[in-house]
Amino acid sequence: MTLKIKILGDQHLGRQFIHGVSLARRGEREMMMRNQFAREYENIPEGTDMHVNVGDVFDKAVVSYDTILFASVVVNHAARKNPKTRFVILKGNHDLFRDLERASAFDLFAKLVFHNPNVHIVDGIYTHEGHAFFGYNAITPIAEVVEKAKLDGIHTCWFHCDTNGFGSEHNVLPTKQLAAKGILTAFTGHVHKPDTFNRDGVAVTVVGSMQPLAFGEQANTDLYVEHTLSSLKSATDLKDKVVRVLLAADELLDDEVDCLQLVVKRQSSATEDAPLVTMEEFDMEALFKKAFASAGVSDTVTNSLLGSYNDKRLIATD
Repeated sequence: MTLKIKILGDQHLGRQFIHGVSLARRGEREMMMRNQFAREYENIPEGTDMHVNVGDVFDKAVVSYDTILFASVVVNHAARKNPKTRFVILKGNHDLFRDLERASAFDLFAKLVFHNPNVHIVDGIYTHEGHAFFGYNAITPIAEVVEKAKLDGIHTCWFHCDTNGFGSEHNVLPTKQLAAKGILTAFTGHVHKPDTFNRDGVAVTVVGSMQPLAFGEQANTDLYVEHTLSSLKSATDLKDKVVRVLLAADELLDDEVDCLQLVVKRQSSATEDAPLVTMEEFDMEALFKKAFASAGVSDTVTNSLLGSYNDKRLIATD
C-alpha cells in the first residue's frame, strides 16, 4: 500500500536573527518561523497517513522554555485533531547534547508529546509499513547502524544525514549499505537546500529546511534575494525579505532598505566576501570538544565546561 505522506524539513525553532536586523524589527523572523511551523501541523490534508518531521526541531540543545512549550502545543493539537495520521519526528543533530547524559530541549519536548498514541519520537530506529526511520546517532556511524539493522520488508528509509561528509563519514547518507539491502529510496533532512539525486542506485530526496536560513540555501526568491546597488533602486516589495546587496569597490549603500534583514557584501574585498555568520550558526559543542581533545583535556573537565557554557547561553537568550 502506498502511504500518503506529508514531510516537514528542519525547523530550527529558537534560532535568533540579529545581524543586519533593525531594532524595530527584532523578533519578526523568529515569529515567521513559528507561524510556519504551526501552519505545517495545522494544515494536514485529509487522508494523510503519515506526517514525517526529519529533525532539527530546535536550533540547539538549549532553547527557551517558551519555544519548547510552543512546539509541543502545536504537535499535541495536530495529533488530537488528526488521530488517523501517524506523526513521526526524528531527532536531529541540533536536538541533542554531545554529552548524552544531559537532557536537551528536544528531550523535554518529547516528554510533552509522547502521550499521544499517534506521535512517534525517533532517537533510534522506528519502522512502519515498509518505512524505516533513523534518528541522528552521535556515537555510531550511520553506515554501521544501517548494516546491523534488521530491515526486512523495508523499501524506504528516512534519515537526518549529510550527503557529503567532506572527510568525515560518520553521518553521511549510507547509500551503499541501503543498496546492499535492496532499499532503493531514501529521504534525509539536515541539508537545508532541497535536492534530488541518485547514488549507488538509491533515489535520494533531500527534504530541505522549513525555511532557508542563509544565502545559498534558498530554492526560490520568496525570502532571500540578492541585488546590486543599481537593481536595488528599482526593487519593490522587500519588506519581508532577507536582502543581500552586492557592492563594487567604489560603491556605498547610503539609503535605508526596508527589509526583514540586510546583508552587505563588497565583491572586491576578500575580507568582506567571507560569509557573515553569528555564533549560533556553529556547532559550538563540537568545536569545543575538538579543541579540548587536541589539548588533552579530560572528558570530565570538558563536559563540565560545556555544561557551564550551555547554562550561561540559555540565560543570555531568555
